[in-house]
Amino acid sequence: AEERAARRGQAARVAEATAFAEDSFGVERLAALAAADEDRFRLETQLASERKGRKADYHDARDAEEMLLATHRAEIRRAETEMAALETEMAALEARLEGDAERSGDEARMALSSANAETGRLAAVLASVRVGCEAERGQAANAARKAEETFALGRLRLDTRVTTLRADVAAAAERIDNVQKQKTLAESRIEAEVVGRGKDAAAAAAAA
Repeated sequence: AEERAARRGQAARVAEATAFAEDSFGVERLAALAAADEDRFRLETQLASERKGRKADYHDARDAEEMLLATHRAEIRRAETEMAALETEMAALEARLEGDAERSGDEARMALSSANAETGRLAAVLASVRVGCEAERGQAANAARKAEETFALGRLRLDTRVTTLRADVAAAAERIDNVQKQKTLAESRIEAEVVGRGKDAAAAAAAA
């Protein structure tokens, strides 16, 4: 009876030690896995947010530049229409004045002089319109160039950020793998210890 009681006590102590070791390691392992999962989820969420924000910024900038370019194009078309109308008006005026000059001498010459002055004024207006059109074309070209540079810079920053976040995710995955390896080693150690204690208990029982 005493031998059986001793064996039962030894087995109970071995079971208690095994359960304690497994519970302690299980808590640490679960905590490590939970922390690693939380890091990975946070990094993936941050990466998705970065991508969404960069995409929205790019679309907003592109829409604004397209609106600006459309406005410049409309102004250029309007200026070109005005230029064409002025040129047509000048041609008609010159043709009419030349006909009047043939019909009447002095009056026609006076009218022609006045027409020449008007022609000079219209030519000055036309030159001013052309200068304005050239300036607007230059502004449109600069706006398009700036839009391309802004997009290229934003793309470079986004690629850099994505590379960094991917490296962080890879590091988190490596930490998870290390935790799994530590778990396997600890389980093997505990199993070996349990087997050893069982053998010791059996040997002690046999010796008793």
